[in-house]
Amino acid sequence: MTLSVPQMTEIDNKLGRLALGEPITRILGRREFWKHTFILGEETLDPRPESEHLVEEVLDFYSTSPVPKPRILDMGTGSGCLLLSLLDEIPEATGVGVDISYGALLVARENARRLNLAKRCMFVQGNWGKELCGGFDIIVSNPPYISDSDFMGLDDNVCNYDPYRALVSGEDGLECYRMIHNSLPFLAKKKSFVAMEIGCAQKKAVQKLFFNMLCGVACVRDLAGKDRIIKGFYDQSI
Repeated sequence: MTLSVPQMTEIDNKLGRLALGEPITRILGRREFWKHTFILGEETLDPRPESEHLVEEVLDFYSTSPVPKPRILDMGTGSGCLLLSLLDEIPEATGVGVDISYGALLVARENARRLNLAKRCMFVQGNWGKELCGGFDIIVSNPPYISDSDFMGLDDNVCNYDPYRALVSGEDGLECYRMIHNSLPFLAKKKSFVAMEIGCAQKKAVQKLFFNMLCGVACVRDLAGKDRIIKGFYDQSI
């Protein structure tokens, strides 16, 4: 097969970007996550395989404590990969994804359309939970958790291509967790299941922050043995 001049130009362009260190997922504009391919955008985080542990933890909870027609909230939804993966696995569920970035929401909606899940979810622009009403049975989040100072030490293929505000969470990397903490009383039901991704050195800090709000708090490690997920149940009586 003979390639056309535009095709050759496109290939040369992509090879040049790859040579400069741009991740292949950014060049192609898509990422494999869980069981599907998700399109990416300039305002979405490129989801990592470690985040699939969030999906696993929710499915493990749901297999032992099924909730009739559960409502799922994905805080900081980005491409929508977490919410849409869960909706695909739990056919009776509906969900809401919230993100401050309108550009990210456009990508999430397109991913929902491609996966034939658009009728079971909605995507809302908002600052964590401030624009939402409560009543969610399952709440998940992969929030920004890198500190301002640590951002300067990231690899170029991360800091140059992932959105800054999808990575950085204040001076100590915990600002977004504080906002989630403040939102939970207005969003969760009693005994709602909550699961959040954390940085590998944030276990104690995040557990301390949610000590007065979540019961049964546990930390789950990823396949590399690093602390990755904090999970628990919202308890109004704490």
